[in-house]
Amino acid sequence: MQLTNVLGFSKFKLVIWLASIWLLLVSLLLLDNYYTEKSHVFSELLFKTQSGAMQYELLISSQVDEDATYKKEFLYSLANSFHPTLDLTIISKNGRIASSTLEQLNQLSYSPVLHQFSNDIKCIESLGRLLAEPLSGCMVSIENAQSFFLASLSTKAFRNFWLQKNKHYLVASLISFLAFGLLVYLLSLIQAKILTQEVENSLKYKQKDEDFKRLISNLPGLVYRFKVTDKKLMFVSSGSLQLLGYPPEHFMQNDLTPFDLIDDDDINDFTQQSHSARFSLKPFELVYRVNSLSGERKWVLDRGRCIKDQDGQHFVEGVMLDITERELVRQQIEYLAIQDPLTELYNRYKFNDELVDAVDDATRKKEHFAMLFIDLDRFKNINDSLGHQLGDRLLRKVASRLQTLVPEQHFLARMGGDEFVVLMRNIVQKNEIELLADKINSAVRKPFNIDSYQLRTSCSIGISLCPDDSTQSHILWRYADTAMYQIKNRGGDGYQFFTSKMGDLVQQRIKIEHGFIPGLEHKEFELYFQPQVDINTGKVLGAEALIRWNHPTLGFISPAEFIPIAEETGFIHELGDWIIHESLTQLERWQKINPQMTMAVNVSALQITQEFPDKIASFLKQYHINKNTLELEITESLLMENIGFVQPLLSKVCDHDVFFAIDDFGTGYSSLSYLRYLPINKLKIDRAFVMNLETNQEDVAMVKAIISMSKNLNLKVLAEGIETQSQLRILQEQGCDSFQGYLFSRPVDKDTFYDLYINCDQTITS
Repeated sequence: MQLTNVLGFSKFKLVIWLASIWLLLVSLLLLDNYYTEKSHVFSELLFKTQSGAMQYELLISSQVDEDATYKKEFLYSLANSFHPTLDLTIISKNGRIASSTLEQLNQLSYSPVLHQFSNDIKCIESLGRLLAEPLSGCMVSIENAQSFFLASLSTKAFRNFWLQKNKHYLVASLISFLAFGLLVYLLSLIQAKILTQEVENSLKYKQKDEDFKRLISNLPGLVYRFKVTDKKLMFVSSGSLQLLGYPPEHFMQNDLTPFDLIDDDDINDFTQQSHSARFSLKPFELVYRVNSLSGERKWVLDRGRCIKDQDGQHFVEGVMLDITERELVRQQIEYLAIQDPLTELYNRYKFNDELVDAVDDATRKKEHFAMLFIDLDRFKNINDSLGHQLGDRLLRKVASRLQTLVPEQHFLARMGGDEFVVLMRNIVQKNEIELLADKINSAVRKPFNIDSYQLRTSCSIGISLCPDDSTQSHILWRYADTAMYQIKNRGGDGYQFFTSKMGDLVQQRIKIEHGFIPGLEHKEFELYFQPQVDINTGKVLGAEALIRWNHPTLGFISPAEFIPIAEETGFIHELGDWIIHESLTQLERWQKINPQMTMAVNVSALQITQEFPDKIASFLKQYHINKNTLELEITESLLMENIGFVQPLLSKVCDHDVFFAIDDFGTGYSSLSYLRYLPINKLKIDRAFVMNLETNQEDVAMVKAIISMSKNLNLKVLAEGIETQSQLRILQEQGCDSFQGYLFSRPVDKDTFYDLYINCDQTITS
C-alpha cells in the first residue's frame, strides 16, 4: 500500500509537507550551530578575560603610569592571539577606556567612576549603551590598578563572524531551499493542470453519464443490472414504466426485481434456463411472460450476459424487450400453419403428418387404422346459388357437428373446399368404423338453419384401411377418394369401403393419365387469365394464367383433379412448359402496348429441377419480355421437403430477373415455416382469409398479421378471392398492395383479356 494512502493525502500535499519539515530541520540546525558557536566563543571570553587580566596586572606592576598607547597595543596584540572578533578593553580609574578593536572607544573618556562598575554585567550593558551596540562578555576587576579588564564581543561582530564562517553552508541551504521552492512551484503547476484536467474529465464523464442515461432511457425496453449473489437490482432504466408499469424508483426502494413479476406458468422454465446462463459468462436469450402492474400479461425477450468483477462477484446486465405483438403474430402464424382458418379444424398438412405417423405405427406396431374421406353432396349448388359467404358459414356448421361426433383419440381435419377427413387409429373391429360413419351421415343430413335459410345437404364417405388396403399413404388417399366417388355416383349420402372391384374410377384416372399428350396435341388445354389489380388505384397490373382442360370424353376436368395426377405421373414437366410457353406468348404481345404488364404462372414443385433455371433462361431468350415482369407462383408443399436443394435453384432463376410468389399463403405449414429461406417477392393471401372480413374480426387480425409480417420482410402482398367492396376497403386499410377476384373480373380467355384490359383502361372504383 502506498504511503500517500496511509497518510491520507495526495502526492502534492506530501511534497509540501516534506519540504516544510526540511526547512524546519535546516532552521533548527542553523540555530543550533549559531548558539553552539556563541557558547564556545563565550567560553573563550572567560578564558581571555582571566588570562588578559593576569598579564595586564603583570604589565602595570612594572609600569608606573598607564600609557594609553602602550595599553592599546598590548590589548590589540593580546586580542589577535585569541580570536579575530574579540575586543579587549581596559577601563581605568580615571574613566579612560582603551580598546583593541573598538576604535571609537579609544577616543572616549568614560566619565562614570569605577564604583559604578562594581557589577561586570552592568558595566558591559553600560558600555553597550555607550556604543549603541549590544555587547556580551566578561569583566575582571584589577584591584592594584584600580581598573577593569573587559573581554567583550558585539552581537554584530559575532553575527558577521558566524556568517562568514558558515557562508558555504548557508549558500547550500539557500540553493536547496530555492530548489525546493522551484519544485513546489512546478508541482503546484502540475497539480493545477491535473486538477484542471480532473475537472474537465469530471465534466466530460458527467456529460457522458448523462448522455448514457438519456440514451438508456430512450432505448426500447428495460435495461437492468442485477447482482446475482445478493439477488439485488443495482440499476434499472426508465423503460420499466412502459414495460411493467412500475417506475425505476419502485424497484430500487422496495427491493423488487422484474424477475419477481414472471408469470407462474413460466417461472420454472426461467429458473432452469437462467441458472446455467448466468454462470456461463456467455450471452443468453430468454423468452418468457411477465405480469405488469395493470394485470396485462406481456411477452418479453431477455437478452444479456453475466459478468464477473475483480472481487469475484457475478452481475447480470441485460435488456428486456416487449415482444408481445411479435409473439402474438408468431402464434397466429403457427396456428395458420396447422389450422384451417375457416373451420378452425386441423388442415391437410397437419393431417398428412398424422397419416405418415399412423402408417409408421401400423408397420412397426401391427396397428390398424381407417381413413374416412368426407365430401359434402351438392355443396357447389349451394355455393353458386347463395354465394360463398353463406357456403362458408355452412362449412363451419358442418365442422362443428363433426367435432361433436369424432372422439378425441381420433383425428379430424378439413382438406379444403367441402372435403373433410377423419383418421381412426387403433381400430379393433370394423363396426367401429361403420358406427362413426353412420353418425356422420345422420348428423350432416339434418338441416342447417342459417339466417332465413334452412339448408339441407348430405355427405359421401370413402373409407380405406391400413394395412388391409395398403401401407402407403398416397395409395390410401387414392383408395378413399375412389370409394367416396363410388358413393357420390350413387347419389351420395352414405359411406363406402374401398374394394378391389372399384375399377371404373381407376379407369377414369387411367384415361386422364393417358390423355395428357393427346390433349396437348389436339389443343384441348387452354389458358384463361384473371386480372391482378392495384388495390388503391384500380389499375390492372398484370394477370394470372389459369389452365383449363376440356376432355373429349370426360368433359370438363378441374385442375384440382388432373394437376395432382400430372405430378404423380411426371407429365407435369411437359404441361408446365406448355403453360409457360403460352403465357409468355401472350405477355410479349401485351407488352407491345403496355410494357409494364406482368404475368403470374403457377409452377409445381416437381418442375424445379437442376435444369429448371436454364429452362427459364431459354424461355426468356426466346420471348422478348421486360425484366421483372414474369412471376412464378409456388403452390405445392412438396417444394419444402428438400429446401436445401430447392433454394439455390430458385436463386439462380431470380438472377434472370424473375420474381417468385407464394400462392394460397397461410394454408400450408411449409410455406410459413421456410419462407425466410426462399427468394420470395410476393405473398398471395388465400381467399379463405378474406371471405369473411366484414363479419369476422379474427380474420381481420389474421390478414393484418400476414400483411405486417410481409412488410417486415419487404414482400408485396396480393389478396385472392375479393368479391365485395367491403373486403376491398378492409384490405386497403391494412396496407395490402393488390388483389384479384370476381369483384373486378372472372378469369377470361386471352382475346377477351386483350380487348378489356390491354386496349382500354378499365379500373374499379373503390
